[in-house]
Amino acid sequence: MNARFAGDSDGNFTCFSNDGASLVDYMIASSNLFPYIRNVCVLDRDDSDHSPLSCELALIKKPVLNRQSIVVKPLTPIKRYKWNQSRMSSFIDNFKSMLQNLSRSLSNTVCDDVNTGVEAITSVYHEAGQCMLVRNMGGRFALQPTWLNSTCDNLKYIKFRALWKF
Repeated sequence: MNARFAGDSDGNFTCFSNDGASLVDYMIASSNLFPYIRNVCVLDRDDSDHSPLSCELALIKKPVLNRQSIVVKPLTPIKRYKWNQSRMSSFIDNFKSMLQNLSRSLSNTVCDDVNTGVEAITSVYHEAGQCMLVRNMGGRFALQPTWLNSTCDNLKYIKFRALWKF
């Protein structure tokens, strides 16, 4: 960008040494940014033999979302289920009958609003799984099997590592 924009159209020197002055410090930008660059200049500085470069950009300010227009759904508490082989037939019977009732109206619902369809299917699983919902003595839901917790924790760690790397 040196010697291309207002403020440094002459290509001012950026380095001053005993051997003379030269232009050795460059400011580089994608040509896609050129329409937004308003001024480039070499600043004066006496504590170094290299002068700092400055660039002024004119960016378009995007409108801020009106926070009042954002609808925040309250979080529903997470229920934990523990598979119990002796209650399997009860779960399957409940699930089949609820799913049959839901399937009659599901095709119309999904065409109108996918999120409503997903919520309906999820509620069928939760309602059918009431027989698997186990409470411990403290009144809280029982924890999932240890193998599931360690697997989930490991996957969460991998996900966050990938996000940090990104």
